[in-house]
Amino acid sequence: MRKTQIAGDPTRLVYLRLMNHLSQKELADRIGLSAASITYIERGVRVFNKDTFYKVCSELRVDPSWLDGTLPLDPIVYISAKAVDSYFEAAEDNGVGNRIRISRLKLGWSSTELAEKIGLKVQCISSYETGSVFPPGKVLARLANALGVSVAWLRTGEDDTQAYPITKDVLKFLQENLEARKILSKLLEPQTEGL
Repeated sequence: MRKTQIAGDPTRLVYLRLMNHLSQKELADRIGLSAASITYIERGVRVFNKDTFYKVCSELRVDPSWLDGTLPLDPIVYISAKAVDSYFEAAEDNGVGNRIRISRLKLGWSSTELAEKIGLKVQCISSYETGSVFPPGKVLARLANALGVSVAWLRTGEDDTQAYPITKDVLKFLQENLEARKILSKLLEPQTEGL
């Protein structure tokens, strides 16, 4: 069985490693990898498998949402080991993939249609829905936006924002009208601050 892959942001691993004054070898030793593996991940040649991503987050106490690119680069967001564990529990049950699939089907879209709407290959959507790859933060945000749900709901199944029902027609209108999106974003700004 293939290990779940997580496409974290490789530049953030470099940044995190340097901010912690670690060489590639020192980081590799701390998480049980070879220095070559760290090099490949940092260059984007390989992606994190779930175990490696977890070890980096746990060892350096960094928020997985920071490492996968969801949170802003600066400052580095450090968290407790328990918070790291809860992130990985959510990824473990493939709830994210199931929630992507359910949201897509509610809108009546095929995986090809969803892939086209967010600029990905259909194979990516399939790998996210089956749980073989955990979507990186930026992709998760694009998925949530296209599906009309929050990133929090996709990750955990619990929504930390007020729900706004949206129909396919409204979603289509917003996707086709940049000015309408700008106005809506401006109206929703106070409610999304700090998220």
